Amino acid sequence: MRLYRAMASEAGEALRKDTDGEGRYGAVHHLDRFAFVAIPDTPGAGSTIYALNAAGVVWKTARVPGYTLRYVALAEGVESTTQLSGSKLPWLEAWDFPADPASAGCTRD
Repeated sequence: MRLYRAMASEAGEALRKDTDGEGRYGAVHHLDRFAFVAIPDTPGAGSTIYALNAAGVVWKTARVPGYTLRYVALAEGVESTTQLSGSKLPWLEAWDFPADPASAGCTRD
């Protein structure tokens, strides 16, 4: 299985903003930008991590053996969380889409 997750930021700029102006939904999306990632949760689920942002270019990088991916599902009053460690990809572990994906170890798909 792959985990699909919205990135928290892109090149340090927050992508989760409170856009409804009332605080009703909280900081959940950006009006002009987005970035997503698809990560295999087990070795049998694939060997490639894919990332995409509003520029429309799909980037990929190899899955590093031995990383830990933990997902905690949404519960009443609690936001879902995803923790990643041991990936050797600092931008991914920080959920921050890199300004220059190529210099962060990614290639175009």
